[in-house]
Amino acid sequence: MDVIIVQNSQVSMFQKLADALPESVEVVIVDDINLPESLDKHKSDVKAIVLFQLTDSASRFCELVRNGRYCHPWAPIAIISESSPEPGPIGSNHFYTAEDDSLIDYLSKPVSKSILVIEDDEKIRYYLSMCLGSQYHVETASNAQEGEQLYIDGDFDLIILDVMLPGMNGDELIQKIRLTDTDTPILVITAYDSSSREAEFNAYGATDYMTKPFKGNDVVRARVMSVLSADYLRKHHEADSTGTLNADQAWAMYATEMDRFVD
Repeated sequence: MDVIIVQNSQVSMFQKLADALPESVEVVIVDDINLPESLDKHKSDVKAIVLFQLTDSASRFCELVRNGRYCHPWAPIAIISESSPEPGPIGSNHFYTAEDDSLIDYLSKPVSKSILVIEDDEKIRYYLSMCLGSQYHVETASNAQEGEQLYIDGDFDLIILDVMLPGMNGDELIQKIRLTDTDTPILVITAYDSSSREAEFNAYGATDYMTKPFKGNDVVRARVMSVLSADYLRKHHEADSTGTLNADQAWAMYATEMDRFVD
């Protein structure tokens, strides 16, 4: 279920959004105080955020979202305003007036990330596809050769691959990808104790790793979201004097968050 969080809207605007959007989208109306709690509750299900008040707290809220707090930082933020002030709130995507029907089109656009899963075990491949498919676009491959071709033909935000694959193994595929692509995050999955091989994975170019058997849907989704979110922060934020997270801070924040799940 996709969720759109709406701040302090008039009943007529709330009803307009609820009626116009697909049935698969839930529209939740909250006040300023409950915005963080509502986002934390829905987490990665959040499709977009609509703000109706250009207050200092709204600006700070946009900044926190873009820094990876509450939900995934790439969630679109729409501001309902009489005009488009300069500069706008940090992290806001678009401004609209209350009568602007293009807001519905904007909120209806898909914002999901695309993931390539390369795993030779059919059951695990199916599990990851089902576990992540409600939040992301997922394509799968059963071996490195097939996965490499899908990667070449596609445009993926994350690659998840097993280390032990028939034919070309995962390590070899990572090294081939890294020859031309140092950007796309790669999450390695392995049945072995990965702590002793972490430095080796990093040397090959892996971004992170996850040990199977997995510890449940929430752990898998949290790991994937942490990698994608840290990647977003790394690409969209630079260290400056305003307190914006830099790459090292982003990774440290998500590493700390993941420790809660793994432990």
